[in-house]
Amino acid sequence: MRALPFSEIKSTFPVLHNPANRNRAVPITEKDFHYAFTNNLTEEQSKAVYDRYVVPVSGRMLFQGRSHCTCGEDGWEEVADLALDWALAPTSGDLDQG
Repeated sequence: MRALPFSEIKSTFPVLHNPANRNRAVPITEKDFHYAFTNNLTEEQSKAVYDRYVVPVSGRMLFQGRSHCTCGEDGWEEVADLALDWALAPTSGDLDQG
């Protein structure tokens, strides 16, 4: 079994610390959002992204191996294609890549 880096544990703790969150959307604070999703941005830039795009986060881990700001990373097209394929045929697969 592979040990998780501390940063990965810390970034998921606000959502995953409560097992009841597995099946619901969970609000995230601006500070936790910056740490987990937009840590490559300044706090001011992160706040602008948070204010525009933040939604409650899933209690399930999706797309392990990518940051949560997938739309701003190289390779986002692959994730978009996967999501589109799933949306067009939702019973043919599962988005859980972890």
